[in-house]
Amino acid sequence: TVRLHRQPIAPTFSRISIPRLNQTVFLRAEGLWSAQAPIAPGNYTAFVDGEYCGKGVFKAFQPGEKLSVDLGRDEGLKVKRQEKRFHEKTLTGKDKTTYGVTIIIENTRGQPASVSVKDQIPVSQDEKVSVELTAADPKAQPDKDGILTWEITCPANTKTSVAFSFVVVGIGPDSIW
Repeated sequence: TVRLHRQPIAPTFSRISIPRLNQTVFLRAEGLWSAQAPIAPGNYTAFVDGEYCGKGVFKAFQPGEKLSVDLGRDEGLKVKRQEKRFHEKTLTGKDKTTYGVTIIIENTRGQPASVSVKDQIPVSQDEKVSVELTAADPKAQPDKDGILTWEITCPANTKTSVAFSFVVVGIGPDSIW
């Protein structure tokens, strides 16, 4: 490894977790690239406080452009996703499944940490199948793709939770979905 240039930036840090896919919190740094020369695309190795935290690939960045660097897992935040299902038949013979999801974020750091938590409810493409969000705590509304997003601030050394439930109602057991 040969260091060709060193350019400090004043980054802002953000954290994101999508526990349905991976029960991890990921850290990202963003800032303005203020050097006179562009950054050529290529691989990078990321270190946070002198500790190795991952590798990534840069796209090209021009002077004055916003720079984004993924820094890997934030080991100070732990995530656990729990899902419960309850299946029943309605009086009209339709299948009805209720899903309850709880996401627990544990901050093991000595200071508060903010994290964007995302999950998803199904989006029906069949008029015979309906999906309804029945509760979300804290409140959240799904977007057109069924994505729910919460911006959570976790106090130092505590656990914080997000919960939501939804119902899927379809036709009888011979239905295809």
